Amino acid sequence: MGLIFLEISNRSKFSNNPKIIENKANRNHSDVMKSYNDIINKGNNEYMLTNIEDMKNKVQKLVNNGSINVDDISYTQLNGQLIQAINIQSKPNKGMNDILDFYVTWDNFNDIYSVVGEKNV
Repeated sequence: MGLIFLEISNRSKFSNNPKIIENKANRNHSDVMKSYNDIINKGNNEYMLTNIEDMKNKVQKLVNNGSINVDDISYTQLNGQLIQAINIQSKPNKGMNDILDFYVTWDNFNDIYSVVGEKNV
């Protein structure tokens, strides 16, 4: 079975110069590894605990000002996101997917928070 070449929009631009292709491939790899390392660094406890503290403060603010109480579905949803974030943060060996899931959970929490906050202004 032979090699399969995918057509890319700039292939003809580089097809006569393998060195340009190699340099571009090396830059791509370097960029991806930098992004990967940036994400992994955002998975440390200092970053995650700051976001968890923010979530706790927001829930407490809504409870304290009477916008929600602990029996409300909104409280259950917010608390569920908070617990999910804590569970991810407490993993001893977090991979990239865990870290990304953590920040998606924080995003989801804030989506719920913004709806509850607007509803109760």
